[in-house]
This record gives sequence, C-alpha cells and structure tokens, in this order.
Amino acid sequence: MSEGDIELCGLKARWQAVAVAGHTYRVLVPQRPEELIDTPAVVERFERDEYLPYWAELWPSAVRLAELVADWRCPAVRVLDLGCGLGLVSLALARAGHAVTAGDYDADALRFVEANAAANGLPGVQTMLIDWRSSYSGLRFERIVAADVLYERRHVPAVAGFVARHLTADGEAWLVDPQRAIAGDLPAAARACGLEVSERTLPCDAGEAGERLFVLTRRGPRA
Repeated sequence: MSEGDIELCGLKARWQAVAVAGHTYRVLVPQRPEELIDTPAVVERFERDEYLPYWAELWPSAVRLAELVADWRCPAVRVLDLGCGLGLVSLALARAGHAVTAGDYDADALRFVEANAAANGLPGVQTMLIDWRSSYSGLRFERIVAADVLYERRHVPAVAGFVARHLTADGEAWLVDPQRAIAGDLPAAARACGLEVSERTLPCDAGEAGERLFVLTRRGPRA
C-alpha cells in the first residue's frame, strides 16, 4: 500500500509507527476515527445494537498487551485476538511465531488488520468476524487475548462466557484493561462460567494508573 493518499473501506487512513518490545510496526489507522460515529451505517447499527466503532483507534491497552505477548516465544500456540481492532496485538503474536486469528465484530476492522499484517510481512494472520455473544462450533484456542474490551457492563458476562466456550481445557485467556470500574465485575462473571481468575496491576510510569491484567483459566490461578 502506497505512502500517499490512503483509503480503505471508504475511510481516509494514515500509517503510524508503533514500537513494541524493541520492534517497530507500521499500523494503518483511520485519520479521523471520531467521524465514524456520525456515518449512516454506524448510526443504524447503534440504533439496532448500541454498536460503536471502538476498533478504529489504537488504544494504550493494546500496546501494553502487545508488549506482553511479544515474549511468548515457545511453544507456538493457537491464539485468538478477541476484539482485535487494528490488529497490533495480532502482529506481535504472529511475529513471535504463533498461529493467530484476529477476531472482531466489524468487518472494516478486519480489512485494516489484513492490510497491517501484509505491511509488516506477517501474512499468516487469519481474520474472522466474531460476535462474543455467540458460539462457534469446534472453535478452540490455547490462548485468548483481549485489550480494553470491557468498556460496557453488558460486555463483561458476554466476554467471560465466550472465553469459557472457546478456551481449551489447559488454555489461558489474558485480558488487559485500563482500570475501568466495570472490569471489576469480571472475576465473578468468569467464576460463574467455571473459570478461575487471577489479576494484577501492571508496572507503569510514576503518576500513571497501570493497566490490570486478568488471567482466566480452567485449572486455577497461577501463583
């Protein structure tokens, strides 16, 4: 994709350099994501399903999760990047050698992920349209990861339930959250689905609120 005027999915876009764990990724992002809210398609989807195009911004929690998963070297596992947005976490996972499926509720997000994977020489990233309120027969992953997806209270039990249905018996789900109050509901929601939960605050710069990392498993939290 050229460096000049870029348009994808009818959106003007630009390249952004993002440094993660010593490597710099080229990420294609919409130039003015806030303008998506007023487009007829988004207005119609909001009226029908309270949908908002959160995918169109590169959120700090995605950068933080990408830094964490960049250290997952061996063995390679099947990973779902749930609510993948622009796909930065998927890129870090693919570069570390994992079999990655980038899943999002918006088809436009998946087109951006595909463009970003190609631009970074990571053609192995697969994309899949996923609604975390649904179930997908036969779909199982050793790891499920998600960054800043608990932005509405109704999403907490939905995400926990999706993880419970699609995580392998010995798998783990890693969710990074920017200290949203409603994310505090996740441990109870996960346990109601038969999962165990551990959580910790990630290190951060002085004066900043560190993101929380939730790890969900079927075999009990790690020490």
